[in-house]
Amino acid sequence: MNNKQVFAVSLIIVVSIAIFLVWNHLEYSSATKHETDRWATIQDVDGNLLSVETTSDEV
Repeated sequence: MNNKQVFAVSLIIVVSIAIFLVWNHLEYSSATKHETDRWATIQDVDGNLLSVETTSDEV
């Protein structure tokens, strides 16, 4: 493989990883958004999200 091919393959790999990371972040962000600011969201060791609404604004 010449230098141009190595560069092209490397670029495709880097862009693919970047797209995957951005997509995961957007998916996580939308899963933790709520209508009020009084929500506390935790993630357990299995990756499950648990959200609860607190009774006061102080979390």
